[in-house]
Amino acid sequence: MNYLAAVVGYDVALAAAFDDARNFARYGREKARVRVHACETPWFLERKGHYVSLTRAAEMIVVQLSILLRIQYFVVLTSEPNVNVKATAHFFDLSANRLVEIEPLAVRPGRPLKPTMTG
Repeated sequence: MNYLAAVVGYDVALAAAFDDARNFARYGREKARVRVHACETPWFLERKGHYVSLTRAAEMIVVQLSILLRIQYFVVLTSEPNVNVKATAHFFDLSANRLVEIEPLAVRPGRPLKPTMTG
């Protein structure tokens, strides 16, 4: 949620479309369409650092996050079609001790990213 606010602004991050994601991040409440998926990705090989991105996958806005590039997490923030975000990604290179903006990695969670209605 902090990354979302940093790249699109707090006014967008506070939109009702992200209420379920905010409740998940702040209180651990799993509701509606918030889902976390994990997988490994070849891009991480031979690199040391942290990766985060904000992208659209089908009808969903997705954050991809990897701390120390061990496992990549996919978090579906919303499926609201009227929310417009620009795809962006950043990599903190631990070897060079610097943050760089990069192209977002493809969304490939190893299983379909589809919202579920649970609450």
